[in-house]
This record gives sequence, structure tokens and C-alpha cells, in this order.
Amino acid sequence: MHRLDRSYPHHLQVDIDGEFLPSSHPEVSAREYFLRHVKSGNIFVGFDGDDRGLGYAVREAGNHSFVFATDFPHESFDAQ
Repeated sequence: MHRLDRSYPHHLQVDIDGEFLPSSHPEVSAREYFLRHVKSGNIFVGFDGDDRGLGYAVREAGNHSFVFATDFPHESFDAQ
């Protein structure tokens, strides 16, 4: 989120001819645009199950549209 906020205003896109493209939403910050799409279910944020950043990300973006990886049910074998 912080990188989006810091980088987006300075990120310039060009078309196939090398002409600069206007921003489609210049009045909306990158954070607002991203969060809008997360909350609407158009963007999913993924984390591995043991990722320490999950709590921080939920605090930053809210608890909408998060997915996580798991190996459940994980087989356990008795060596006997």
C-alpha cells in the first residue's frame, strides 16, 4: 500500500506508439483505487498460512477478499 501511494503519482504509462497515456482515475489515490477493488471482490490478496504480514495487511486493507494457502488436511504417519 505504501509503495502504491509513493510510486503511482510518478508512474507514467505509454501506448504502443510511445505516447503517454492519461491516468484513468487521476483524482483517486492508488490506495483508494486498490481498496475499492478489494472490497468489491475484484482483487484478492493472498498470503501463505504462516506469513507474519497477514495481520498487518488486514489492518491496512481490511478483512475483505483475503485468501490463504494451506496443506490441510495434512497426512500424519505413525512410523510404527
